Amino acid sequence: VAGIGSATVTVDPQLDPFPMIGDPVRYVWLRLIVGPPDGGPPVVTSAVATPDPADPGQSISVAATVTDDVLVANVTVHVLDPSGGEVGNFTMTNVGGDSYEAAFASDAIGVHTFTVWATDWAGNVGWRGGQVLVELTPPTLAAVTATPDPVELGGDVRIEAAVSDNDAVA
Repeated sequence: VAGIGSATVTVDPQLDPFPMIGDPVRYVWLRLIVGPPDGGPPVVTSAVATPDPADPGQSISVAATVTDDVLVANVTVHVLDPSGGEVGNFTMTNVGGDSYEAAFASDAIGVHTFTVWATDWAGNVGWRGGQVLVELTPPTLAAVTATPDPVELGGDVRIEAAVSDNDAVA
């Protein structure tokens, strides 16, 4: 076939496992996969981590949108902690269409960087980076009241507040 391209293939034929008596014929099975030519690397159009910020040890989800003109073969996310140490390299799962997700957790406080890597069946690679902050989330105060209000100099005051935290209140 002209105009599509060419390649050289080396074949190592093996002896026929079921030869006829006196038949030294060697056999070769070839598989030809025909498809459209690949036009370039996959495109990672978004890479987002949630929640951001996250608490230490909390599960962080990285979501990415990846497209390719032929077929995406593999998507991974490589995560580094604030010191540049590797948190991990995680395979992302296709959750439908062009959407991929993976989760990780880290106890290191600070900005974590991540890179989503996408590979297509031709071996082309595309990527997009992002970051997520891991920090201690302070408790929140709401409905703070002081009784009595106003108070006389030297008098006692009762202070009440609704305190909430995503972990615990001591």
